[in-house]
Amino acid sequence: MADVPALRLPRSVLAALWLPRVRDLGSVTRASAAITGDDEPHVAVLGRTQLNLAGLFATVSPPTVVGAALPAPGSLGGAPGAVAAEALAAGECLVVAARQTAWVAVPEVRRFGSHLEAGARVSWSVTEAPGAERGLLASLGSLSDARAGLVRALHQATDLLTQLDIGRRGPEAELVEQLHLPLGWPLPPDLEPDRLDMLGRAARLLAVVELARRAKSAAVSARQEDRRSAALREVESAARLAMSAATAYVHIAPDG
Repeated sequence: MADVPALRLPRSVLAALWLPRVRDLGSVTRASAAITGDDEPHVAVLGRTQLNLAGLFATVSPPTVVGAALPAPGSLGGAPGAVAAEALAAGECLVVAARQTAWVAVPEVRRFGSHLEAGARVSWSVTEAPGAERGLLASLGSLSDARAGLVRALHQATDLLTQLDIGRRGPEAELVEQLHLPLGWPLPPDLEPDRLDMLGRAARLLAVVELARRAKSAAVSARQEDRRSAALREVESAARLAMSAATAYVHIAPDG
C-alpha cells in the first residue's frame, strides 16, 4: 500500500483556533508554541513593521471574527480577492476582524535542511482588508452544511479508492483506519468535540485525495481521467471547506 500521508493542520488553522483564546502572557506563550511547532520563530510583517507572534496577537486582539481560508485551484474558499494569488500559492490564510477593521495574514514558508533534519522559516504577510471577514463567513456557511458536504465527499472518495484499487482488502476502510487523528496535534484543550471531529475527518479526506493522486489511474480514456480529476477536486474542496468551517469564530457581545 502506498505510504500514508502525514496528517498535518495548516498553520492558519492552528492560528485561527488559538487566537480567540489569547488573553494573557500564559495563553500567548501556549498559542505561539502551538502555531510555531518545529519551525523557527515566526515573524509577521505589517507594512514596514516586523512583529513576532506575540506582537501580532496584540495587534489583532480581541478579535470579533476569526477563521482560516484554505483556497485551492477553482475555489478561493473565502480568501479575499486582494491577496487571492498569495493565499492560493500558500494554500491558506488567516482572516481576523478586530477594532472596526480586518486583516488577512498569509504565511510564506521557506524550508531548509535535509529530510532528516528539515526546518522551516515562516513569515506572515499581514494586509489590512476591511470586510474580509464577511466574505469568509459567507463562503463557509454553517457547520452543519460543511459536515453534510464532508459526508458526501467521503462517499465520493470511497468510490474513487475502490476504482483505483488502493489496497486489496476493503481499501477505503483500511486507509481510513490508518489515518488516525494524531495525538500530537497542538489544539486548544477546550476545543468543542464537533469541531475536533470535523478537523479529523477533513484531514483524513485530504490525505485520501493525496493518495489517490499518487496512485496510477485506472481510467482507460481521457474522459474518464478528466472525470476522476474533477471528482478529486470536489472532494478536496469539500474537505478544505469543512476544515475552514471548523475554525470559524464569531464573538457575540452580551446584551446590554
